[in-house]
Amino acid sequence: MTRVKVRVAHGLNFSGRYAELQGTIANVLDASILLKRFSACLSGTGTYDVDTRSARMPPKRATMTTEPVLLHGIRAALTSNPWFARLPEPVRADVVSRVRVRMLSEGEWAFCREEMPDGVYAVLEGILRVSSVTLDGRETLLDFYGSGTWCGEVALLAGQRRFFGAQACGNAVLAHVPAADFEALMAKWPVFSRALLQLEAERLSLVLGALETYSSRTTKQRLAMRLLLLARDHGLEVERGIAIGLELSHETLARLTGSTRQRVNNILNAWKRAGLVEHHYGRVLLLDKAAVEKIAQL
Repeated sequence: MTRVKVRVAHGLNFSGRYAELQGTIANVLDASILLKRFSACLSGTGTYDVDTRSARMPPKRATMTTEPVLLHGIRAALTSNPWFARLPEPVRADVVSRVRVRMLSEGEWAFCREEMPDGVYAVLEGILRVSSVTLDGRETLLDFYGSGTWCGEVALLAGQRRFFGAQACGNAVLAHVPAADFEALMAKWPVFSRALLQLEAERLSLVLGALETYSSRTTKQRLAMRLLLLARDHGLEVERGIAIGLELSHETLARLTGSTRQRVNNILNAWKRAGLVEHHYGRVLLLDKAAVEKIAQL
């Protein structure tokens, strides 16, 4: 039996306790599948022996890959995306049958910029932070991808290196469709290929809209539009408004809007005094969504 040393990623509690493990993967992956393989050898953080015949954990990202699984939880997470839900049932079933589940802890990369693509990904649980790097080495923050969002297909379709990287914000669970399976799906299902064209057309439309926004809107408008989008995709309605479920520092918001930290700070302080938003320790609460929408449309 071949054995290797792996380090358990901080925050992923493969401790043999069903409650903790089930909480970590949030009903996406059947806990018993993991526990059968890991509970005997994993009892907390540290270094352990793992049988490589039943699991593979690359040291680069400390991820885990399982054999293909077909589980209701995975299907439910993927069909939360209208694009995937519109696919015919036989196509959806074929896609799900080819999924490998990957688990990331905070700060780990699903894939990095300039890597050759190894397949496509969909977020099952958690958040991915999507970013690139400018010529002078500064990070350009592009977006946050939540549950049901697919990513990584552009570089694969183009046959080029990754244009951006995707990093976990907290623990995340991903569906990975390897490159060979992705090619097989396109060859087998013409409707899948056409759906991909539609997906790329939608994304191209978003890119063109973003270019228009950056060329014709003020920083205040761009910030308002970005907060509304984040509230739509990651917001939770609470008693006083909409709480955005992401850690958004002034620097993060500046990178999302192509502005400066000081400018974002000034705008948020003005909006706070006007009763539009609250911003404490990186958490944003939209108090008056209608007023923010009005600013975005000015």
